[in-house]
Amino acid sequence: FDPLGFDEKTQSYYFDEDSEDEASTIYDITAVILATGYKSNIEFLEPSLKKAMEFKSDFWSLPKDWKMEPNVLTSTVGDVAPAEKLFHSDYTAKNIHNNVFIDNPSMFFIYENTNQQLFDLDVSARLVFAYIYGDAEIPSTEEMREQNLQRYVDEMNIPLNRKKVDVNYMVALHEMVEEDEKSFKKAEEKGIKYEMHWYTEGTYGGKYHDLIKQECEYEVKICARDIETAGYMVSFGNYTHLSSIGNDLVGMLSEFYFNKLMMESVEENNRLTYRDLDVSMYKSLYTGTKSVPFNGWWLDVDKNGCTENEVGDCGFPSIEPYVFRRKSGKKLTGYDVNLIDTLLIK
Repeated sequence: FDPLGFDEKTQSYYFDEDSEDEASTIYDITAVILATGYKSNIEFLEPSLKKAMEFKSDFWSLPKDWKMEPNVLTSTVGDVAPAEKLFHSDYTAKNIHNNVFIDNPSMFFIYENTNQQLFDLDVSARLVFAYIYGDAEIPSTEEMREQNLQRYVDEMNIPLNRKKVDVNYMVALHEMVEEDEKSFKKAEEKGIKYEMHWYTEGTYGGKYHDLIKQECEYEVKICARDIETAGYMVSFGNYTHLSSIGNDLVGMLSEFYFNKLMMESVEENNRLTYRDLDVSMYKSLYTGTKSVPFNGWWLDVDKNGCTENEVGDCGFPSIEPYVFRRKSGKKLTGYDVNLIDTLLIK
């Protein structure tokens, strides 16, 4: 694929990945950046099956008497009536229920349902396995659609989720921030002290942090729900009540997401990545082993965790691995996980 152009400021080429032109050879490359990721493609499926994964064409509507539950933003934006057409959800597909294609329950789709992609895929695979082997029951078509609608309603009661799918709510929040910024600017010009709204400011540890935590809690509840249905090897609680392990995960996720958002305001070092954030609160959910910080900026350390001019011992400490075992001591294999009595740490 051919470069679309060269940016003198960033010293980088731009490419058109969809170009049908012949490949070109480029010389004097300073750096090559590899981005991980992929595009899912199900074009090989029959049209009636493909529609299950066409999330972007999903539009939802709520019962006319629906009203958002009171939350930390209610006193600011009031009761915002939802738009007649609501966009597709990040978590609930209209035609798929727990990986089952509602119109054809013999068809399953395994895909990322939350931001915990690898874990999510593993749980989804186990869930589909449970359906096929009869360990989990597939609800009726009517039940699946009713449950999906209820999940969508649950998401609409989470402010940061509703903001993504409801234009009316999105506009209400945008107008609130816009007015707040105007008031701040006017006060600043007059030399008057003005306290910006916490949502506009996005202050750490305050109500904005609580909003992020609420969204993270919903993600973990989705995982807990599917784990319970699949008979997966671990447990985070269930869809309505999380266990202590589930709550620990919520805490780490909310801290991680909030810190990633705050990175935009850090100007001291443009080499900062999310891998350079404070790792003191991150730990194994099962062993309690704490995360080990890098010995320098992530961009500067090698595969052993050492920096270029490091003297003496460096790198990561040797940590004894752990395995899932039965009380008998026999190591678990395959789907023996259903027989777990306890978790023993080696």
